[in-house]
Amino acid sequence: MPELNDWSLVGRRAGYVAGGGFVAQSVLWLLDSTGALTPEVRFQDTPAGFQEDLATYYVALNERQHDVLWDIVVRDLIGPLAYVAVMVLVLALAHQVGRGKPRVELVLLLVVVGGASAAASDVVYLSQAQAWRGAFQPTPDIVGFGRAQELLGYVVNYLQYAGFVLLALAFGCLASWLLAQPSAYRWLAVLAAESICLVTFVVTSVWPHDNVHLVAAAGAGIIVGPPVLVLLGRSAPGLATPAG
Repeated sequence: MPELNDWSLVGRRAGYVAGGGFVAQSVLWLLDSTGALTPEVRFQDTPAGFQEDLATYYVALNERQHDVLWDIVVRDLIGPLAYVAVMVLVLALAHQVGRGKPRVELVLLLVVVGGASAAASDVVYLSQAQAWRGAFQPTPDIVGFGRAQELLGYVVNYLQYAGFVLLALAFGCLASWLLAQPSAYRWLAVLAAESICLVTFVVTSVWPHDNVHLVAAAGAGIIVGPPVLVLLGRSAPGLATPAG
């Protein structure tokens, strides 16, 4: 085990945990979101009437969530761990390059607040697992139950959006700082692409565009973010310490 002050080793291990965690979480999310595990449920307007159609939709939705519960539990346990690992990685980087530099301190603040918000989103969504754990039994108050779930879903979504926007700002700021480093490390500024993927994910969540949304998710969680975070953790000891 590394000593607490061995920030080089701490940062390297945090990079591996963050990268691996985000890949695992993203793969599981994509399997769920694309309907690869079980088809997605959509509201169907029928002659039975809106209230009856709504009740039917909520019953089907909760049955589907029961079927994919293992996916939800695993990814929402991994996610918070990965966000904490990013915080540790940036903290280790800050200690190695020297605290007190404006951009380094700003990145640290944004990552901590943004990561905490995104992790909270995962935990709040996971809190619904108890409702999906057993075989779902439709009750007369199914519409009220479904509406309450939707409200909680809005909280989950906006916690995630806020976290992703703050993380995008952090990675953009960190990328600009990396551009001031020796040429051997400037390529790490490709981390700015992670900012673009995160912002695109948020925008296509608010204004849906399914294909772009899925590509942005794969870019942020598999293609760009994880490998760059791992390599940043490995490269941090050799980074220069310019004035800002």
